[in-house]
Amino acid sequence: MDDGIKTMAELMQMRPRKQSSGCWAYRMATNELVLLDDHDRGIYWVDLDRCCTSAQILDWIAQVAGKNLPAAVVGELVFTLNDYLRLQKNFCSWGMDQGAKTADEVAAIAQESAARFAGEAL
Repeated sequence: MDDGIKTMAELMQMRPRKQSSGCWAYRMATNELVLLDDHDRGIYWVDLDRCCTSAQILDWIAQVAGKNLPAAVVGELVFTLNDYLRLQKNFCSWGMDQGAKTADEVAAIAQESAARFAGEAL
């Protein structure tokens, strides 16, 4: 009988992703995540220079969640923020705030991640 509870290994198999994909893209020139429409035009922007603390990152997630957007868009934002900023490593490891970063530090983290995802940055 399936009780609906999945192990971490089972969950990881259900979500095969190498890095961010979908509706959000990283724009290195302005250090922002851009929500793209079906024609690859930007319709909403998350300024990573204003993501210097875990509270500021959560505020951006809440801002996007408060828009009349599909839940998948908010979910992809969380995945994309994690892919580019490595949230647990840099902002909230073990449930503890890791302290504020400067905008330059955040940009360096995002750009390092973008280099790993070569070809994805706009």
